[in-house]
Amino acid sequence: MVSLSMAGAVFGSLAAGPFSDIYGRKPTILVSNFLVVIGSILACSSKFIMMLMIARFLMGLGIGIISLVIPLYLSEIAPLHIRGQIIAYLVASHSLGVFLSGYVSLNLGNKWRLMLFFESIPMFIQIIWMFYMPESPRWLGVQNEDDRCLESLAMIYDDIDSEKQLDLIKYEISRIEKVSYFRGI
Repeated sequence: MVSLSMAGAVFGSLAAGPFSDIYGRKPTILVSNFLVVIGSILACSSKFIMMLMIARFLMGLGIGIISLVIPLYLSEIAPLHIRGQIIAYLVASHSLGVFLSGYVSLNLGNKWRLMLFFESIPMFIQIIWMFYMPESPRWLGVQNEDDRCLESLAMIYDDIDSEKQLDLIKYEISRIEKVSYFRGI
């Protein structure tokens, strides 16, 4: 069962980049959260081994997507002066999550359905929070959606001129496009 989660995570991480480049960071995160929640509900209510296998694969698929897109999203929305701190907190929270999941698993014993349900709780919270979060200004800049980019920047940088931030993003995008080896492949 664990290997199916890992297989799903591999496929999810491979699909996450192109999916988030096409549809945006926020929708990609929401889709991955829903995959984990649906997989968790299916796993908890599974009556057959095949249903449990599909559920574990769906959960892995969502986790694989989240593992790639969340650090990308956070680095793109974080104000420059605290970007490193936010990513460090993300890494620390992953470690804490692994520790807590092991602790909970140990204490639940044979209550594996409950353990699989607990995996959906952070996803529910994240789904709710994502509706209040801005889309990535970098992604909006690449899509040439300047008005939405300015709105997103205004949510992030309330004390800095959003127009200057938009100009900076456009400059960074032009520099990235000049050195990108994979553009057009």
